[in-house]
Amino acid sequence: MVERFNGRISELLQQTRFDSQADLKTTLLNYLKLYNHHIAYLMRMGRTCPDLDAKLFFDPDEIQTAYLLNKALAPPAPRVNEVVRMIARIGRFLARKSKGEPGAKTIWEGLRDVRASAHTIKTLRELGLLSSCV
Repeated sequence: MVERFNGRISELLQQTRFDSQADLKTTLLNYLKLYNHHIAYLMRMGRTCPDLDAKLFFDPDEIQTAYLLNKALAPPAPRVNEVVRMIARIGRFLARKSKGEPGAKTIWEGLRDVRASAHTIKTLRELGLLSSCV
């Protein structure tokens, strides 16, 4: 897991220009928190408690966005494993029977896209530029 985290950090450092050392430090601490806690926690909950309600772990817009990006309709009460797998599919998880459950890298990449899209939907809704269907 350390190698994957270091790979993510090296991508971040190559793609981002920081204004100050404090900005770099804050960004690195946020990535550390996200990777060490949230991603691993979601991965573990999806595997050990797959039938828990996804609303305990995700914002409703994140759930809706995960399904929209997979061109599927969200069920009335999605389960955490279903949403984690949907997010991982966005991060290029193949979801084959022989592949098992998604790993940290595919969840990380999918969650990044889901959060960006969910933020866009929230912003459009707040500005009144989006109908209530999403």
